[in-house]
Amino acid sequence: MYTLLSGKITTYKGQEYYTNRDNEKGIYIYTWDKSVVDKSFTQVSDEDGTMYKKYVQPSEIGDIYEFDKNFEYMGAQVGVTRSSQNKYVLMTGDAEIAEKLCFTADQFDKYGEVWYHKTIEIGDKDLVYIGEDRRKISL
Repeated sequence: MYTLLSGKITTYKGQEYYTNRDNEKGIYIYTWDKSVVDKSFTQVSDEDGTMYKKYVQPSEIGDIYEFDKNFEYMGAQVGVTRSSQNKYVLMTGDAEIAEKLCFTADQFDKYGEVWYHKTIEIGDKDLVYIGEDRRKISL
């Protein structure tokens, strides 16, 4: 099952769902977990699998949180995103960590800072989930 590494999350009928806002129709919740959906959800296929989506009223959902999952790779805390090849891209701005872990330094952000990255397989045993940061927000 597909999971997000960062985004927005809320509760609906006691279950956590990812959430976002559509400019035309309002707030929607979504998941890739078929076991938590009913007939009121719409099936949407994407490159990562089958997603289920439902538009809801703000009064039907709980608080909304923005989240980022945290990981360590070979003992160093790193940022993680998913690449289009269904792999993870690890990132750090720390040159010492990058050198130790053999990251490549060819990504630059808009402020001219060097970001180092490395692509790994999703099942790489050296990548360890260490927790999640959540911040309450409003859509």
